[in-house]
Amino acid sequence: MRIATLATSCACTTAELAKETYASGEEGQLRVEFEVGPLMGRQERSITVTTDEASADPTILKIVVDIAELVSVQPKLLFWKAKDAGEEKSVIVTFADSAHGQLGELHVGSADFSVRVDRDEKLGRTIIWVKPVDTTRATQTVIHVDATIEGRAQSLSIFAAVKS
Repeated sequence: MRIATLATSCACTTAELAKETYASGEEGQLRVEFEVGPLMGRQERSITVTTDEASADPTILKIVVDIAELVSVQPKLLFWKAKDAGEEKSVIVTFADSAHGQLGELHVGSADFSVRVDRDEKLGRTIIWVKPVDTTRATQTVIHVDATIEGRAQSLSIFAAVKS
């Protein structure tokens, strides 16, 4: 039997065989790599294996991975109504392991919002306070937070908007 194709359900998953042809009853190995990237939580992918045997249906192999959330940003979206009091709202940033995560600079995409940071070392979290400068008109911005997680530089995003 010859393995004709290996098809993965996502570009984040690759699969390769040690060899393509097998004798009846022979076992083989399939090497699978899954690029986690920014994914979190339960992820399910599949690999469809098709052989050259006309009577054989494709075999679907299922991969299930539970990816721990290394950093939590809650909430990621802040809203104010236009003409309401533009009170500060908080975003809590928590690392699963504070020894392997650290926040850097904040980059606010618009002068329409002010931002300040409080670090709560006791609870191992950072509070980002966001406030619109003016709520008389609709405006929005993205706040990018530089972070290092397990030695890798990343950018976390917080969206803030005043809606009419």
